[in-house]
Amino acid sequence: MGHMIKDDGSLGVTLAALALVFAPFMEMMASGDGGNYYSHIPLIPLITGGLFYLKKKEIFGKPSSFHPGGAAAAFIGVAIY
Repeated sequence: MGHMIKDDGSLGVTLAALALVFAPFMEMMASGDGGNYYSHIPLIPLITGGLFYLKKKEIFGKPSSFHPGGAAAAFIGVAIY
């Protein structure tokens, strides 16, 4: 109760990521194609969220440099999706 959520962008990024994966995730869970394989896919968002939480100061902290190639790759990946 001693700390509040800071407006550092991490909540917005988290909500945006959840919005992007919600429909495909629900479709995968509802498909029930009868496969005999157990999937660990539902655990990926939980583990990723935990890692983001543990490293949020490093991830969302002040960047040491800007790499246009990385920004371009991220933009292209979102555009393709």
